[in-house]
Amino acid sequence: MRPIALLLAGALGAISPVQAGLMDILESMGSPAPQPQRLVPRVPPMPRGEGRGKNWVGTVVPSKQMPILVMAGHADSQRMHGSGTPGRAVDLGGAAPMQAGITDELYWNLLTAKAVVAEGQRQGLNIRFYDPGVRTIRNEEDPRTNWAVGYDHAARGGYVLEIHYDAYAPHGVGPGVIPAVAFGFSVLDEALAKEFGAYPYHYRGILGAPRGGSRCSRSANLKACWKQACGIRLAGSPPLSRSPAVW
Repeated sequence: MRPIALLLAGALGAISPVQAGLMDILESMGSPAPQPQRLVPRVPPMPRGEGRGKNWVGTVVPSKQMPILVMAGHADSQRMHGSGTPGRAVDLGGAAPMQAGITDELYWNLLTAKAVVAEGQRQGLNIRFYDPGVRTIRNEEDPRTNWAVGYDHAARGGYVLEIHYDAYAPHGVGPGVIPAVAFGFSVLDEALAKEFGAYPYHYRGILGAPRGGSRCSRSANLKACWKQACGIRLAGSPPLSRSPAVW
């Protein structure tokens, strides 16, 4: 999505981390600070209360040339637990998926992640897209998984963003950023949270991706995002492979 790329492109800046917008932060960062070859993960403790509100503050300031890795959520977990939402049309309406063999969420995660990277590169960011190329990886130790590649990138001082879409009601929780917790809360996460909203860092007991240094950007459900992006009334709209009228 263009807004995410533009936010990242302008967010590397030397201003007050908590109040910085993503555009400001990315623009005025200083030279890269010396980094150890591998950072040591430090996962914060679980808070006592359940809570659904934001309970973290991004203060870690990255360098201007920090490498950014963007991935599509669920790209390696199709046809198994954790494959992403199929969408209302497929799950309840019996519609065919947008692409055979993958959930509708992954279909849009992939398109969105690639669009974010393309726009980010146009903005001059050191940004790239990773796709494992295998849609079902059951071995958690496989180095091709999103988690393994994301952790390696984050441990070397990079920034990892995993794109997701929210499930349809009543299963969906809403849009927002789930921050990476392994190497400190970033000012980039803080700025993304101001734009899209935020989840508590311990959402679902601290998810695997945040524990591994990847933050998850959960956009609104597929129907809402499509409606916002295209500016059209979905019900009765012309089909795109199939009509996304009921996600």
